[in-house]
Amino acid sequence: MANEISFRSSVNIKKGKLDYRSSPTSFNADIVASVIKGPTPGAISIPIGGVAVDLSQLGTPGVAWFHNQDDTEWVEVGIHDGSIFHPLLELGPGECYPVRLSRHLNMRETVTGTGTISTEINDLWVKPLLAVPLGQVTIHAFER
Repeated sequence: MANEISFRSSVNIKKGKLDYRSSPTSFNADIVASVIKGPTPGAISIPIGGVAVDLSQLGTPGVAWFHNQDDTEWVEVGIHDGSIFHPLLELGPGECYPVRLSRHLNMRETVTGTGTISTEINDLWVKPLLAVPLGQVTIHAFER
């Protein structure tokens, strides 16, 4: 079977003299796995220092939906390599976005080229933007 996933998006920005409208875009995508797993992990509470997102139910991560359910605080999403958090996305209060996760998430990767070798696990990590307690973030991830 093909085209099991459909995406639709557009962006409208109006501020001062800026009046931008993208063309609506849509596309379909396939699920490669013969048995679909997900959604996982669901709603998670985010402590001040952040938390790893448990994707252990998935063999290979695929499409995911991130939804910040907090009414006032921002959340960051990124990669934690065991010692450093590398922010990638921000979600404002109430915001939600779809993404396709890398098939290499939560895998041990070796990186060379700078004279150093890192074999840290690259966990998907979610943390509050500010050092304040955050409500819940819902993440629905599915098998690739």
